[in-house]
Amino acid sequence: MISDAKDYKNFVKLGEMPLAVTKFGAGPNGETVKMSLTKNETKGMEKKAGFRGGAQNLYEGTVEGLNKGFFGFVMTGDHYYVFDNWNQLASFRKSGQMTTADSGTAPDGKPVSYAFTSTELEKRFQDLNAQ
Repeated sequence: MISDAKDYKNFVKLGEMPLAVTKFGAGPNGETVKMSLTKNETKGMEKKAGFRGGAQNLYEGTVEGLNKGFFGFVMTGDHYYVFDNWNQLASFRKSGQMTTADSGTAPDGKPVSYAFTSTELEKRFQDLNAQ
């Protein structure tokens, strides 16, 4: 999980997260989950045992995303799931299932499922992934 658009663009460009926490078996079906860290968050981890970065707090549900203007997505190895609603993302995080979706294709050719039919949601995702 990546909580920052700049970090995501670097991930797409480089194919890796240079600063991340890895949790084995933390996904809804036992998948390994990687959560990005900012440089400041790595400093926090050095100073305080149990420190969690923003992406980890969101993923583990210790903080919630805002529903108004929310944008988030989950990328599996071969599929993107895009959300404009925190509750839908939280539900997906627990179950691994998306209840309502519109489908499309990402710029990298991978399939995309959008929670709710929203041209605005699709535009935000496509803009973020524009090369």
